[in-house]
Amino acid sequence: MTKVDHEAKGRKYLLIFAPIVGVIACLMSLLINQSIIWGAIASVLFAIYWTIEPGGAAGYTGAIYGQKSLGKI
Repeated sequence: MTKVDHEAKGRKYLLIFAPIVGVIACLMSLLINQSIIWGAIASVLFAIYWTIEPGGAAGYTGAIYGQKSLGKI
């Protein structure tokens, strides 16, 4: 991804990107019976999803509502 100058907009892009990766991982996990390689790739994609989504949601909330309501992290 390219650099976005606005924090909230960048986090919003990540919150769109992460579920797409999660859906791809789910579809690939259906192919796990075909080959163990598909299962390994799906596991990596699930890891990417879970790395971005929880922190991204909290970060997006902080970027929108500011530190006054959430405090510093």
